[in-house]
Amino acid sequence: MIVNRGRLINTLAGINGVVAGGVASIKLDCNRRYHRVILQTGASGSPVSAATLLPTLQLLVNGVKMWDITPQEILNINAAIGLTQATGEMTLSFTDPTRKFIRRDTLNSWDMVGQSTFEIDAGIESGATTPTLTGIFEFDYIRNMKVPWGAAAGTPQAPFIQPFARHTYTFNLPGGISLLNTLPISSPIARIWLRGSPVAQISALEILQDNNKVLDATVSQINQAYGDYGFTLGNASGAAGYDTAFIADPNGRPWLALKCQAELVLKVTTLESIVLTAVIETLPGAYR
Repeated sequence: MIVNRGRLINTLAGINGVVAGGVASIKLDCNRRYHRVILQTGASGSPVSAATLLPTLQLLVNGVKMWDITPQEILNINAAIGLTQATGEMTLSFTDPTRKFIRRDTLNSWDMVGQSTFEIDAGIESGATTPTLTGIFEFDYIRNMKVPWGAAAGTPQAPFIQPFARHTYTFNLPGGISLLNTLPISSPIARIWLRGSPVAQISALEILQDNNKVLDATVSQINQAYGDYGFTLGNASGAAGYDTAFIADPNGRPWLALKCQAELVLKVTTLESIVLTAVIETLPGAYR
């Protein structure tokens, strides 16, 4: 019997609910390991940005919201990590293409074997004229396997799950210094993307993990430091992009994610009052 281990690309079939004001639903099989989904969005016969056509997007596994962020934030993250997106194209990365140089680059792929449901729900803009939503998905039939940590020599490998979860939080901050200590810490934190409205008003950021100072610098210093790793930060042009970020794994190794036992505090210094958007990428170790 021949076993093909390469990645396959298929067209997304059976997309329902693509009407103005509706919710498009894409149901995917659970007998595969997923690396990427690439969506193409359009209206009136022409490509349209996913941020314009799709005001909301959720990725659900067994009914649990793994991603609950807007397409605009997905496009923002893709731009920050160096993925080029044409108008009308949006990539949902599970195996991050920018991490292809590291060993075990498929660590965060979505191994869906044994799960009950995998669904993508996207809200369609109510004023859209003849909206279209198509796409492709990249997958294989390999399992995520490893020897359990601390197991005796000779222990066989077992399946594991390590997907990224993405969620958005907003805060109203006055000008000056604000302390935020309500962000979730139940899962290791890989990245926190930060943007203010108005933009370019965050001047400094300090992060304390259980009283350990893991970041303390001005925004220009932070953006330069992460820029050396290829991240694009620093926002002076409206809603797209991020003013700054905390990136626990700038060298592309998600096992470096920040773990908190008791508390995570963000000390944010702003030049004026802003609405702060924080998009957090965590590693819950399961579809939860």
